[in-house]
Amino acid sequence: MFPNSRSKDVAMKKPLFSFFAIFMLLLFFYSLRAQQITFNKVVLPTGDSHGGVGGFAQDKNGYMWIATKGGLFKYDGYRFKIFNNDPSDPLSLVNNRLENIYVDRQGIIWIISWMDGLDRLDPSTETFTHYRHDPENPNSLSSDTIRSIIHDQDGIFWIGTTSGLDRYDPKSGEFQNFSHNPKDSTSLSCNRVRMLYEDREGTLWVGTGSAWNGEGGETDEGGLNRFDKKTGTFKRYLHDPDNLQSLINNKVSSLFEDSRGTFWIGTAGDGLHTMDRENGIFQRHRHDPAQPDK
Repeated sequence: MFPNSRSKDVAMKKPLFSFFAIFMLLLFFYSLRAQQITFNKVVLPTGDSHGGVGGFAQDKNGYMWIATKGGLFKYDGYRFKIFNNDPSDPLSLVNNRLENIYVDRQGIIWIISWMDGLDRLDPSTETFTHYRHDPENPNSLSSDTIRSIIHDQDGIFWIGTTSGLDRYDPKSGEFQNFSHNPKDSTSLSCNRVRMLYEDREGTLWVGTGSAWNGEGGETDEGGLNRFDKKTGTFKRYLHDPDNLQSLINNKVSSLFEDSRGTFWIGTAGDGLHTMDRENGIFQRHRHDPAQPDK
């Protein structure tokens, strides 16, 4: 009697379990189909001629900061606050035409202007500090035309300009410049620094060269540089027409290390690469119309 009862119990549980599993699967797939991704257009305040967005960043409090060609905007998810240059106020934004924006590890906002240097904005006081090139001061910013900025693991700022790479120590308030020297193969490969990246190991990578005519695009100048912070020297990685494991092009526009530790380099000239940093070898990933999965 007991074995028969147990067999009947198990037989009843199996269909019940199967029905429950099927029900959960159906519910899961239905929820996936019901999920919709929607986009809400965020329009900058009417009447403000922003002229296009150069860059944006989010601070540690969740506010969005938007650098435009018509000033700086702070967005809290509901309302905008605009910061503009006021010629009568030296603590206002240096210039309304902005190129990019960066939030450092302490939550300070750094604004790259159009050929007018670098601004530091303290969100607590909403006042700006200006950093400009001073030809009479070798410890000032090397150029007012800036392309990139990062804050490294040691608290040092690195700034990419059209006159080389600048190191800024916030404790001393001084800048140190590293530039190209044609007679020194351990110097920066090109003074037009467009991209900076610090990898997990704390190595600073410097992407140089511009693809735009009038900014060196008509030349072959550029290259990727690995900077040794201890010695102040650079190891260059350049395009070599005879080496398929070199960069496709010297105009480096993007650098990124993914979650698996793979290092990616984007250049002009149909150039996406992954790099073996230990051996300095590049694998090229080019567009092939015949193979759309590439």
